[in-house]
Amino acid sequence: MRKLRKLAVLVFSLLAIPLLLIVRLLSPLVIIRFGILPSDRIGHFAGNIELYFCKQDLYPRRKKFLDIFYYSGRVCNQQLKKMLERKVHVFSIARIFAKANQMIPGGRRHTILLKGDSDTEGLLLNTQAHLSFTSEEKRLGYKALESMGISKEAPFVCLYVRDSSYMTVMFPERDWSYHDYRDATIDNYLMAAEELVKRGYFVLRMGSIVKGPLKTSNPKILDYAVKHRTDFLDIFLSAKCHIFLGTNSGIYTIPRVFRRPVLCTNLVPLAIGSLNYLFPGS
Repeated sequence: MRKLRKLAVLVFSLLAIPLLLIVRLLSPLVIIRFGILPSDRIGHFAGNIELYFCKQDLYPRRKKFLDIFYYSGRVCNQQLKKMLERKVHVFSIARIFAKANQMIPGGRRHTILLKGDSDTEGLLLNTQAHLSFTSEEKRLGYKALESMGISKEAPFVCLYVRDSSYMTVMFPERDWSYHDYRDATIDNYLMAAEELVKRGYFVLRMGSIVKGPLKTSNPKILDYAVKHRTDFLDIFLSAKCHIFLGTNSGIYTIPRVFRRPVLCTNLVPLAIGSLNYLFPGS
């Protein structure tokens, strides 16, 4: 099936070349570009495009551009997809034009290159968040918090501790053991969670797919990953938390995108420390 899809993309891309030439002829009026959104892993899905937005703010374009994206494949979070589609043009057919663009010389000008989620230039610290919730989404988010016993005014901390479950379940065809050095044990963070509760916070254990439940009877430490988790709340909670505490993994990019303070532990390699984990609270 995968080979058939690749063949179909190739055939349609060849057929699209005449249309692509028209796109190039329009360049004096508008430069149309095509790019891929890495949609299968949440860190790159959120982080790559956010840095693209930041650069648009800080380095305004002199010429008129029309950027069109397509998803790399499976979409890891439907809420994030919905929010991104309010900001950028996303069409599946852009994959065909992107492939055709690679087939003939001069394609670089019409290609969008998202350079990863590493903020080595400090872009996030010098711009405002670009994704936002609608009024209805905010209402639903705070209603969900209330259903968990957390009022709108109550401060809460998101706690995420990486294990191998997500990658193993979602991408079983690959051996992800080379990432094991990034894993940690959630039970080792219970003392920190208890201390945060003493200081007036609720603590929500985050995660899409986790190895097992959180072993606690403290009513202010909630195992959100096991009992309450949704695509929508993954984004809403990470965007509204007072602090995001956890290990180095894709989901920590969500609070970074929304300029929430992030405290990262088990940070390996240390060079990742240059990516600006901490942001002033708002």
